[in-house]
Amino acid sequence: MSSNPAEIKKIEEIYEYLTWVDYISEAKEVLFRGQPIDRPLLPRIARLNLGDALLDTEEKLFRQFVRQYSAFERILPERKLERLAVARHHGLPTRLLDWTSNPLVALWFAIRERPAPEKYAVVWSLCVEPNESIPFLVETPERLPAISSRFL
Repeated sequence: MSSNPAEIKKIEEIYEYLTWVDYISEAKEVLFRGQPIDRPLLPRIARLNLGDALLDTEEKLFRQFVRQYSAFERILPERKLERLAVARHHGLPTRLLDWTSNPLVALWFAIRERPAPEKYAVVWSLCVEPNESIPFLVETPERLPAISSRFL
């Protein structure tokens, strides 16, 4: 296999995928992101084409999220970025992208919907150098009720 960091590989069988994962994971921390169609890595809020209003819109949606779930304030992290991660996990469009350390989770997100003809699902990988810390991984200790569609 090539060591090209921007390698594009077409995989048709699960064993090929797992072999590829083993190869790129040797001595590296790897994060994965699965997408049902091959498109640029853009967070959901950026795909809404809000232009200069993107951050203001995100802030308004986030305040609405916090108001709606004020009873859960005690379980929300203190840092804003971590709060955005929790909100993103529960459906709020933010500037964050979901990544996972589990390649099978990424594969599931890539292929859970059948792509349109002539379209390909994609799994992105991001190699993190050994001993380079990943800023944070957020775990929500309790489940929040479903997010209202008015956030979308």
